Amino acid sequence: MTADHPRDSRVIYVDESTAALPIADRLAWWQERTRNELIRTVITCDDAAHFRAEARAIDLGDVVVSRLRYSPIRYVRSRRLIQQSDPEQIVLAFSLSGQLGMTINRTERVCGTGDVLCYDTSRPFHGFTGGDPDRMATQLLVQVPRKALPLRAGELDRLIGVPLPASDGVGALLGDYLVSLARNADRYAPADAARLATVTLDLVTATLGHHLDTALPPETHHQVLRTRIYRFVERRLADPRLS
Repeated sequence: MTADHPRDSRVIYVDESTAALPIADRLAWWQERTRNELIRTVITCDDAAHFRAEARAIDLGDVVVSRLRYSPIRYVRSRRLIQQSDPEQIVLAFSLSGQLGMTINRTERVCGTGDVLCYDTSRPFHGFTGGDPDRMATQLLVQVPRKALPLRAGELDRLIGVPLPASDGVGALLGDYLVSLARNADRYAPADAARLATVTLDLVTATLGHHLDTALPPETHHQVLRTRIYRFVERRLADPRLS
């Protein structure tokens, strides 16, 4: 395993990769890493001899954002694993390349590039990433405590395992924000973590609330509007008409 800044108190992220590991150890390392830092699953790979993976994990306290790239795999979260360990989180997985599929309650859903899939660590599921076996799939994961979302459980359950479009509107805003957060993680200090967690949680809430057509707290609307303004300005900094 290679890792940058694993114990550096000045940063909020860590980079890890299988590149320096013996081929025979790579899948086992990825299994252990996801078990300890994401959620417990059992992972299999049809071509373990060529498995590769890399990850950037950004620790914002209760909120964790990860950018993952890895060879196609299958993974299972069983009731037994849930009983052993359950962080009681809602996870949003953005597919940046390759396919992302999940079976929950015997219903399989597949989303492609530009979609987001929502799942619950308290529910069993079967998942897979697909695509070209010679290329790594890329995902962005955001993990938030379920209790931190101001959404009723019955409403939120309607979105579990359902592919949601994230190519425009507030979903695209969240996706762009997460891409930027992962890309620029080296620019943030631990003092920024609480503020970034609040922004992330507000954007996640707004995205889920949009698909549920649910009224959200005023502070969430204010934070989302502020983020939209920042993104608008950033994209037009070179425009002389921007006042």
